[in-house]
Amino acid sequence: MKKIFRKTVIAFTILSAAFFVLTGCNRKDSKKDKEEKEQQVSVPEKDYLSGIDTDTLMMDKDGSLIEIACDDYSKESFDYSGLSDDIQKEIDSFNQISGSNKVSFLQYSDDAGKVKVAIKYMNIQAYNDFNGTYYKLEMYDASKVTDIVVEEEKKKNEAAMSSAEGLAEAGIDNEDEDEISSIKSDAVKAIMTDRDGKEIEAADINDESLMMLITDQSIVFDADGGEVRYVNHHASINGKEDATSDGNGWAVIVFTLGVY
Repeated sequence: MKKIFRKTVIAFTILSAAFFVLTGCNRKDSKKDKEEKEQQVSVPEKDYLSGIDTDTLMMDKDGSLIEIACDDYSKESFDYSGLSDDIQKEIDSFNQISGSNKVSFLQYSDDAGKVKVAIKYMNIQAYNDFNGTYYKLEMYDASKVTDIVVEEEKKKNEAAMSSAEGLAEAGIDNEDEDEISSIKSDAVKAIMTDRDGKEIEAADINDESLMMLITDQSIVFDADGGEVRYVNHHASINGKEDATSDGNGWAVIVFTLGVY
């Protein structure tokens, strides 16, 4: 959703003058249409925005996803008053191209320039397609979690072993190719952390009801009635239902779905 904020702000700034001229003769109709849209947005089926001030992605009871995107425009000089309309246009265009209503505009608020938007996505693929992201949402798979950690650790080791200083610090002869090769290929265990701060190897988590969210973005994930059980080292558990990814690598958040 951050992408849409940036894109719509730029577009609105560039086109605002032209828009004013072209629509001047239909000002009454435009004002009426805008008031009707604002009324629709201001009376949501549910209040998704209260108490949320950080970008959040939550599971909905029907298995879809709801994103709460938060931005602060209080110190910006441009006019962002048409932002909600622009976001709606982006959603309408996306749905038209995709051939179905995969994305829905739920709620919008603007409190002294602090803008929040709630958007619903049919599934994780719709979310990725709309936002240009690479999130994964699937049943827990220890092998995939291990692959993520192993690949990351191998890259770190290879970077360290590629320099004479790194080898010296590790007490390794930089001319001993066999020893260097062995270190680079060492498998690293994927360690997860539970809500109590206890560590467990990913391969030892055997609950078949568990799901996992994998993301390289910084975001709060809310299981919305479910439970966050484990996270890897790129995420932290906030409470029973939510966790935060740090955006510094591939975070894995393991959770259960809520029961409704």
